[in-house]
Amino acid sequence: MKIVMQSIKLFAVIVLFWTQHLFAQPLDVTNDQSLYDNFTLGYLLDANSSLTIDEVARTPFAKRHTNRFALGYQKGTLWFELSIHNQSAFEEFILTLNEHFYEKANLYYHEKGEWHQKHLGFFTPIAAREIKNSNLSFALTQPKGTTRTYYLELQGKYAYFGDIALYEKSYFYYDKHLDSHAFFIFMLGILTLIVLSNLFLYLQIREKIYLYYVGYSFFNFLYLLNISGLLVYVNLQTYTYSLQLSAAYMVAFLILFSREYLQTRTSFKLAHTLLGGIVYAFLVVGILVLFSYTPWNKIINNLSGLANVLLIIISLVLYRKGHIQTKYYIASIVVFFAFVVLFTAMVTGLLPYNNVTRYGFIAGLGVEAVVFLLILANRYNRIKKEHESYLEAQIAARTHDLQEVNTRLATLVEERELLLREVYHRVKNNFHMILGMFWFESKKEHANQAQFNELTNRIKAMSMIHEHLYTSLDLTSISLKSYLEKIIHNIISGYKISIAIHSHIEEHTIDFDHAVSLGIILNEIITNALKHNQLTPHFALDIEMTQKKERFFITVKDNGAGFDPTQNTQSLGLALVEQFCKKLHNSHYTFSFDRGTTFLLEFTA
Repeated sequence: MKIVMQSIKLFAVIVLFWTQHLFAQPLDVTNDQSLYDNFTLGYLLDANSSLTIDEVARTPFAKRHTNRFALGYQKGTLWFELSIHNQSAFEEFILTLNEHFYEKANLYYHEKGEWHQKHLGFFTPIAAREIKNSNLSFALTQPKGTTRTYYLELQGKYAYFGDIALYEKSYFYYDKHLDSHAFFIFMLGILTLIVLSNLFLYLQIREKIYLYYVGYSFFNFLYLLNISGLLVYVNLQTYTYSLQLSAAYMVAFLILFSREYLQTRTSFKLAHTLLGGIVYAFLVVGILVLFSYTPWNKIINNLSGLANVLLIIISLVLYRKGHIQTKYYIASIVVFFAFVVLFTAMVTGLLPYNNVTRYGFIAGLGVEAVVFLLILANRYNRIKKEHESYLEAQIAARTHDLQEVNTRLATLVEERELLLREVYHRVKNNFHMILGMFWFESKKEHANQAQFNELTNRIKAMSMIHEHLYTSLDLTSISLKSYLEKIIHNIISGYKISIAIHSHIEEHTIDFDHAVSLGIILNEIITNALKHNQLTPHFALDIEMTQKKERFFITVKDNGAGFDPTQNTQSLGLALVEQFCKKLHNSHYTFSFDRGTTFLLEFTA
């Protein structure tokens, strides 16, 4: 039995020695390759972070892994052992992790009886790095034909994953110039456009959903900027842990956006309340992560997974209820969540590290962001069309209302005109009745015929304006030419004298009140001229009315004996002239006596 146990131990030692040497074969570097990214290396977990480099070098690296590693969340320090056998014509190489977030990334190698160490870490300023790159990278100088073992020490607050690769130096710079952060920069550019376009849409229609999407895209931008490593180039990497709040706020705004888009307030009240509680939780945890990265970062990740699952379930329920518009939302969020699951499985060590598991969720974010942008753009176009249709309907309704009002107003105007014509007709008839009474009185014995004629002409002047309006198509303005010519004819026909009339009256219109005043004034002036010149041989009367700009000018001139207005202060005719001239706007009149009498009146219509 003792011999069997010894044989088993000996066999185990041989197997262990054989497997170590089988898998611990050095990485052969030849002239055929410039990039080595497919090899295995040993790793060791120092749970207490207490081992020295000498102790690490003496400890067997029994565990092996490919250069693309995903070992999950581990306590302590992770060590990698890599032996390189340089069979190439090159001596300058660069060893990179293709990740940036490790607080400590130190490289050790033994040469000429002593250990050489290269210190590096996430918080190392870009100016102090050998390789001016955000990804943790080391410059190696290894002579041709030599074999050297390197020990890589990693420590950080996040999970252990990365892609250890060896580049020939010149090829490293060529490759990194081609793709260094190009993916992240492209995504940040898309998010910038999304933020600006949605901010524009929000300012146009003032709907909260666009403002929520601006918040989601903005914190999405901060989140990608934070995890991309680009902050290293401006020495802002010290804010990385604080900026993790962007992940919490990004999901919070995603939930607010989703509640508005899915209309959970009316269609799913329980879900609306539950999602509101999760939003508050994210807002609180986002503040707490400012004070302590752990454990709040893990809480943010777990809450994010829960929120995405709830959003998928809620949107599926609403889709089953007939909310067909949610299908694009469901597709985008399911794609994103699928990549998040892959990334989470990689981070925890359940899936291997590759481009899909590492960067797929960022592509999912991009797909989700673009789909949501298209959804909101379509919503904007729909709202715009609805608004235009509403405005067209309002315009049509207003037009119809205005047409009805115009029809009623036209009817009212027509009725008013008929009423006014009837009023003018009755006033004219009343004036004629009064004239008839004066005529009977004038026939009585001892009647003063001259006074009756003057009074009759005054009444006729007022009567004519009503007769003119009664027969006119326009009830608001009077044609001065026809109106004044009628008055002149009426006055002259009442006197049995020989008179030569010369009238030049321009065709203008004037309002009712001004026409009445002018009629009475002209009646008094012409009557006065005829009354005082009945015995004047070859008596002539010139009447002229012109307009210059806004001023009217009326001139009545005769070749008679004239009179002195200062000697006729008690004259009723002159009193009427003075009073009715005052009714004309900005009026002024004068009498002159050069070879007859000239009356000049000017006013503004």
